Order: sequence, then C-alpha cells, then structure tokens
Amino acid sequence: MRKAKEISKDHYDDIVIGSDTIVTYDNEVLEKPIDEKDAYRMLSMLNNNTHRVISGVAIIYRDIEIKFIEVSYVTFNE
Repeated sequence: MRKAKEISKDHYDDIVIGSDTIVTYDNEVLEKPIDEKDAYRMLSMLNNNTHRVISGVAIIYRDIEIKFIEVSYVTFNE
C-alpha cells in the first residue's frame, strides 16, 4: 500500500497497482540472494520441498483503496 500511495499522489486520475512478494520456508523469510552461491543454497534448500509465496497487492483509484494478499504453495521437484 505504501508504494502505491506514494505513486498515486501524482496520478490521482489513474489506477495505481502496487505489489510485493516474499518467499517463506520453514518459518523463515528468504531474502533476495546476495550472490550465485547464496542463490544455489536457497534453491537447494527448497529442492523437493514445499514453500510459500505470499504476494500483497494494493490498488488505488482516486479515493478508493483495495488491498489483499494471495498465498501460493510451490513444490520444487528434485
């Protein structure tokens, strides 16, 4: 919502959509990998397991604000 509100200040008559996504596994939020080695570590951890992908969406049009989250469960095969 914060991202969308900032943009909507200069675009009052436009529909503004903001979103953000996080990945969680084993009660841990996985941040963006810092390098290729870290990315390999994360993908290896998710290998043959199920993790959650949580996306938050905010839609603003004039004075109307809608926000929701969507949770998906993703399983990586070996």
